[in-house]
Formats: sequence, C-alpha cells, structure tokens
Amino acid sequence: MRVQKAFNNNIVSAVDEQGKEMVIVGNGIGFSKKAGDMVDQSKISKIFYCAENSQEERMIKILKDIPIDLIQVTNKIMEMAQAVLNTKLNPMLLITLADHIHFAIQRTNTNMVMPSPLGHEIRYIYPKEYEAGSKALDYIKSTLNVILPKEETIFIALHFVNSQTEYEDISDTLKLSRILQEVIQVVKDELRIKIDESATTYCRFVVHLRYFVIRQLSKEQMIDDDVLELYDMVKTKYEKAYYCVQKINTLLKEKYNMVYSDSEEFYLVLHIQKMLSQLKGELHLQA
Repeated sequence: MRVQKAFNNNIVSAVDEQGKEMVIVGNGIGFSKKAGDMVDQSKISKIFYCAENSQEERMIKILKDIPIDLIQVTNKIMEMAQAVLNTKLNPMLLITLADHIHFAIQRTNTNMVMPSPLGHEIRYIYPKEYEAGSKALDYIKSTLNVILPKEETIFIALHFVNSQTEYEDISDTLKLSRILQEVIQVVKDELRIKIDESATTYCRFVVHLRYFVIRQLSKEQMIDDDVLELYDMVKTKYEKAYYCVQKINTLLKEKYNMVYSDSEEFYLVLHIQKMLSQLKGELHLQA
C-alpha cells in the first residue's frame, strides 16, 4: 500500500496493489509521509475502504478532529459490543461512534448535558445494546478518566442498534424507537396495568413489536391466510387485547400513515393477551 496523502500524523489516504482507495488510521502512520511512500503496516489500527470520493472526504473531515487515543478506545468499545451482541457491527460505526463520544466528552467537560430524546425504556426495547452502551461508559471512565452522564448509555446503545440495521442515519433508528415507545405507552394506558418489563411475555412482545414496526416502515406486510378465520374468534375471546390493538391502529394510522394486514393485528392481539394472562395468573397466585 502506498500513501496518497497524509492528513495528519495519524491519518493517511492510500491505494493498494489492486488500485483500491482507502483511509488508514494509526498512531504515527502519517508522520513525515508524502505521496508515494509505503504505508507502515505495523502502525495500522483501522482501514476504511471508500466507495466514493465524497465518502472519503466525510471520513477524513471527521477523523482529523478526533484524537487517536479516542479512536483506539472506540475500536475497543466496538469489540466489546460485538461480544455482547454476538454479531459483527458495521466498520463505519467506528467513525460515527468516535465522533459522538468525542463531542460527548466535550459537552461533559463544559457541564453540558444533552437530554435523551427517548426514555430509559430503551433498556427493555434494546436490552443487549443497552448493556453494551453501559459497558462503553465504564470503559471510557477507566481508560480516559471521563465520567459521561447516564443519558449517554442510550445514545451509544442507539448507535449499536443503527449499525445492525439497513438505516444509513441514526435519525431513522430514533424514529423507530419513538414509535416503539409510543405503542408501548398505548398498551400500558389502555390495559391500565403495571407491566413487569422483565417478564418473558413482555420481552417477546417488544421483540415482535420491533420487527412489526420495521416491516411497516419498510412497507412490507406479513400475510398469513391461515390465521384469518381464527382472528374472528380471537376478537371476541380476547376482547380487551383486541381493543388495545385498535388503539394502536389509530395511533399508527393517524400519526404515521401506517395501515397493515389482519394477520399483523392477529399476532399483536396474541402477544398482548399473553401479557394479560401472565399478569392474571400472578394475581391469582398472590390471592
């Protein structure tokens, strides 16, 4: 690999033997380097292959302002998150997450707290990502001696969520999360019960709800003709859960212009009914 341009001591653009362009990050990798010099591969921390010039420009603009030790810390955070989530994260997350943490540290140093746009219910919607976000804050504290506010757990968790989806912008993940939160609040208000958010039935409901909302945002539908006859029976048998789903329908149609199949409604009713049944069983046991 040969250097095309050194942007600072820690960032260079380069080209490999096949002519592929890339941005390389590493401690001292750009020191005293000029176009045509060989890249010192022992100093490489991360390589980003560029799909287009505009992508390279955006990466360099962000990376130039981030200290190399923070990039290395972020890289370790990603490795920890991948272990928690048991999945590979998009390599581009290193840039967006390092950028976020960089500004989070700056805000903390000036006593500025950015309120989370979403509540702490995120820990139940994305439990593994929340766990990884919490570990990230602990690691930042131990390595950089910076105590970030607890709200940052949610922001970092959402970066992990976004990295596992096809969404290009974290604003899409925020929209998905807001819809989930609003639907869950409808369920709580309509059923007028205190839901045990650690219960298996609730966790399964949230997982189902997450993929249900993703399907609606992607304009996809789950069609299962085999359940349609059962649905007529379910409407009567599980009346409370059915009317709760009608409230959800109203919210999603009026606010987000979502209309979906009876099959989707059927499975929502079943999940809500399972939560109700579990709660009634617990109340019966307590009595």
